[in-house]
Amino acid sequence: PPSQAETMATSNTLGTMLRSLPRFSSRLRRRADMFMPLSSNFRTRPFSSEAADATEDEYGKMDSDGKSYIFDEFTLESGTVLKQAEIRYKTFGELNEKGDNCVLVFHALTGNAAVDEWWAPLLGEGKLFDTSKYMVFCANILGSCYGSTGPNDINPGTQERYGMEFPPVTVRDSVRSQKAILDSLGVNHIRFAMGGSLGGMLTLEWGLEYGDTVDSLVVMACGARETAWQIAINETQRQAIFRDPNWEDGKGKAYGGLGLARQIAMVSYRSHAAYNKKFGRKLTKEMEAEYGDADSAILNGKVPHYNVEGYLA
Repeated sequence: PPSQAETMATSNTLGTMLRSLPRFSSRLRRRADMFMPLSSNFRTRPFSSEAADATEDEYGKMDSDGKSYIFDEFTLESGTVLKQAEIRYKTFGELNEKGDNCVLVFHALTGNAAVDEWWAPLLGEGKLFDTSKYMVFCANILGSCYGSTGPNDINPGTQERYGMEFPPVTVRDSVRSQKAILDSLGVNHIRFAMGGSLGGMLTLEWGLEYGDTVDSLVVMACGARETAWQIAINETQRQAIFRDPNWEDGKGKAYGGLGLARQIAMVSYRSHAAYNKKFGRKLTKEMEAEYGDADSAILNGKVPHYNVEGYLA
C-alpha cells in the first residue's frame, strides 16, 4: 500500500488522473480471484523510534468503530448463505437530495472503514474527499476483523466460532454487499470510487459490476488478479500461522505465527530501492552509538542489529 507521504503527493495530481469510466464489454466481465482474508489484530511496533520516523505511514487507530448493516441472509458468489452477515461502515459528509454526490473508498486487505485515520490528509473540506461536497463512504470488507462478519464471529447455525469453517469470499462478494448498503442509504450515483492494493481490485470490480453508477475510477497499486509471486507470499504467511504450536487447527491463538506472517507481508509492501532509501544498512540507534557501523560491531564480536529490523518487529 502507498505510504502517507506517497498518498499526499499523489493527491496533488489526482485531478488529472480522474478519467471517465469506459464502458466495459461483456468479455471483460471475468471473475475476480477468490481471496482468503488474513484476520489480524497484530500491530507492528518499531524496534526503535528511528525506525518509526523513517516510515511515517502507520494506519492510525485500528478499530471496528462505525455503523452496522446486517443482512438476514447474504448469498456469496459460491452459493453459500451467510446468515446475519454484518458489514461495518463509516460515512463522512452528507448525501444530497438527488443521492448523486457519493464518493466510494475501498481499503486495503488489512484495513478498516476509518478513512479519517489512514487517509486523513485526503479527507475534509477543500481536500480530495471534500466533505462539504461529497458523502464519503467506506466499509470493512467481508471476512475482515474490524466489524464485518469473519472467521472470529459466531456462526448463527452452530453457535460456535466460524474459525476455519468460514467460507471463502470473493472480491465480488464484498462489492455486492457494499452496493446493497449504498442502495439502502439512498445513493443513486457515485462521483468516483478509489482504492489501493486490494482496495484497487475492489474498485475495478465495482466498475465491472456497476459501471453505469460511477463517473470515474481511481485504481492504485494493484492488478486485475494476483500474480504467482503474490500468491506464493500469501502461502508463506499462511504456513507461518499454521506452524505456530498454538494454532490448534484454528481454535487457538497463534499470535507468534501471525506476527511472523505480518513481517513477511511488510517485507513485500516495498521495493528494494524503497528499503534502501528508508533504512540502508544503518544499525539501531543503540548499536550505532556504541559501534558506529556493522563492520565495527562484527569486529567486536557482536551480531549487528539493523534499523530495518525494527520496522518488522
